[in-house]
Parts: sequence; structure tokens; C-alpha cells
Amino acid sequence: MSGTTYGGLLYRASIRIAAGARAVRLRPFDFPDQALAALRDFHAVLDAIETHTWTLIGPSRLAGISATTRAQPVVADAIAMVTGIRELVGADRPHPSMLDLADRDWVQAALHLRGASDLLTVHLDQWGHLRSPDAMVLGDGAARDAALVRVADQLDTILSAETMLGLRCLQAGVSRTDVNRWLPELGPNQAFARHLSTTGRDTPAGGGLDALRLIGELPRTHDPVLHSEDLMHRLRQATWSLTAHPDYSVATLSDLATAGLMINAHAAAANGTDLTPAQLAPGTLSSPLVAAATTWRDLRSDLTIFRAPGPADPTIRADVLTLRSLLSRLAPLNATGPTDPRVTALLRAAVPAASQIAATGSGVFARLAASGHVHVHARDLTSDQLGEDPELITARISGKQVPAPASRWQTTVDLWDRAAQPATPESHPPCTTPTRDLQAAHVLTRAPAGGLR
Repeated sequence: MSGTTYGGLLYRASIRIAAGARAVRLRPFDFPDQALAALRDFHAVLDAIETHTWTLIGPSRLAGISATTRAQPVVADAIAMVTGIRELVGADRPHPSMLDLADRDWVQAALHLRGASDLLTVHLDQWGHLRSPDAMVLGDGAARDAALVRVADQLDTILSAETMLGLRCLQAGVSRTDVNRWLPELGPNQAFARHLSTTGRDTPAGGGLDALRLIGELPRTHDPVLHSEDLMHRLRQATWSLTAHPDYSVATLSDLATAGLMINAHAAAANGTDLTPAQLAPGTLSSPLVAAATTWRDLRSDLTIFRAPGPADPTIRADVLTLRSLLSRLAPLNATGPTDPRVTALLRAAVPAASQIAATGSGVFARLAASGHVHVHARDLTSDQLGEDPELITARISGKQVPAPASRWQTTVDLWDRAAQPATPESHPPCTTPTRDLQAAHVLTRAPAGGLR
């Protein structure tokens, strides 16, 4: 139920490589032009595999190999299996095959592999800094090794068709000279690829690389479940971006708190939790999801007293408003649990995503407050928070705003940290509950008098 992922691109590339190899074995070419196109497509896949292999190895792992140190077995086989391919297919960049977007199997396989390379690259900037909350998995050597094994299997598959491809080209009227030029003996490369593919099957998966998603992908608005998933992914990515590019806005953080509140409240309702006021009294929060939603509610309320120079991020606000509308349709707070299993899966994945938003938001708010960009009306400070600071006392008397003291904003950071604690959805399936009053059911997520801040 995910968008464009690394695992999905690699899977589709494998399917198209195998389909192209099968077509070469089963059917001869009708014309020489078809044979020459197949040779170009063959080179396109080799070029894409070579490029992707070096993307997976990465400069940091390559830098650890010297005359006195050996590469790890997986890396050594991967380097050996692509040795000489660049000289065969050409070093021009962009590669000429990238201009061909035809719907032929090997052309599409090359496009998927190049897309996978770009997807990995986009998660790091030019200095190697992380550009997404998921980018840390790129430093997982086991995950990279598992991907290299899959790429080796792809190379083995396409090279197994090399001999038959040459025969089909000769049958179609391509000269032997051209065939030998396009298809030199790549047996050694295939041997290394097959060795890595065979011995690497026991390589630990390392986790995470397959689920790596494209940054900046447009939401899939044709399906409300997929649309909601994509919006949650965008909000998580947008929160991460605030660490490197702060917008100096408390309103943006308040919108993110609204998103966290909605996610946990709707997840609780989907599990059959009664969200009426009687069930939300202090000491009755038996559900971890309701407790998490209450923390998010307190956080959103706490953020209302702060002021910062930046306005709300319009994209984040629009995404939160759209998500609120979608969740109200998919998992209403005043109805029985959802009947679509995709909605249950969506909410189960969204709850930890909300915790990650809180963990990142805590650091963003703390840095913003510590730098003096967050202000508060002095009259909103308690006696303990005022202390004996003459400037704060004077500002309270005169009704002025002051930079929020650490004694005040640290309380908000603590709320962010509480919201970041995992709130595991109940293990039992959603249960049926009686229809509840609409206004009472929205006691958690009802917007404040001023609307969504």
C-alpha cells in the first residue's frame, strides 16, 4: 500500500529483465532493426546495473578498500561482476539509452533500475547529510549487501540470455562483426554474479531499504486510503525538513500536533474505544491510543500561548486539513470500526509515524525556543516560572511579551517527548460500538475557538 519504493522499483526491474530474457529464448526477431534495438536494450540494462551497483557500494565503503585491506566478500564480488561493463556500454552521461522510453522489457527494466539509483541518491545531499528521516538505513551495510545480492541475480538473469541474443541477431541478418562488438564474452562477469547471487542468499536482509520511499512524490488522490498514507508520509518528511530548514513558526508545530492528535484519536476509535467525555475523565485512560491522543491534545493547547515570527507553513496546513477530512470519512470517531482492512493497516502504520513526528518536533521546538525566537505573554507565566527575574516581573506588570524562559518552554518539550513515546494499537480487531453523539465523539479533536492554528 505504499507509493514509489526502492523495493518496488527493484522488483519491477527483475520482472522486466526476466521477461526480456524469456522473449529472446522463445521468439526470433523479424527484422534486423528489432535485433539491433534488443542489443541497445541489453546494453541499457548492463549500464543501469553497473551504475546501481556502484550506488549501493557507495564512496565510503569503497574508501575502506586499499592495497592492505580486503573488501568484504559481497562488495568484492559486486565489484568483480561489473568490472569492464562501463568500457563495453560507454561512459557517456547521460547514457544514450536513457533517451529511449519505449515499452520494451529491457528498456523499462533499465528505467526502473536508474530510478532505484536516483531514489537512494535523493535521500542524501551533496555533502552526505541526511535529507529524510529514513535515510539512516543507507548506512546499514547489511541492507546494502542484501540489495547487491538481488542486483547480482538480475545481472545473472540477463547475461544468461547473451548467447541466445547473439544467435537471434545473426538469424535476423546482423553481421557477426557487429554481434561480436555488442556482445563480447561476459562469462566471467556472469560467474561472479552467479556466485554472489548463490552465496548471498543467506545474507541478512538488514531491513528498511525496500521500504525507502521517494521524496517529494505527489499524493495519490484517486484513493482516500492511499491519499491519507501519502499525506502522513509528507507530514513526517516535512517535520524532518524543519530540522535543517526551520521556518521559525509555532503555528506550523501546532498544525503537526493537530495531525498527531487526529491520528491517535481515529486509531483509538477504529479499535472500538469510546471517545465520549465520560470515558475521557482523568484516571480512565486505559487505552494507550487514547492516552497518546490526550497528550497530543494537551500539547496543541500548550502551544497556543507561544508566539514566533514565522507564519504557518501553507503546505503543512493544507495537508493536515485534508488528512482531517479523509480520516473523518475512513474512520469516523462516532461510528463502528472500519470494515476496510486497508484502513486498519493505515492507522496501525500512522501511529508510530506520529511518534516520529513528535520526536523530531521536540528538537525543532527546543532549538527554536533556546534561540530566543519563541515569545510568550509574561502574564501567562506562573510565579515559579517568573522566579525573581526583574525583567520578567516588569513585563508581567506592563503586559508585554518576552522570550519564553526555559522554565516555561521546557514543559512543552516534555509534552513533545511524551507524545513521542510509542502508542501501540490494541492487538484485538476493531469491535462494534453503539453510535455515539457526534459532538461528544469529537471532544478530542474539536478545533479551538480560533480554528486550526
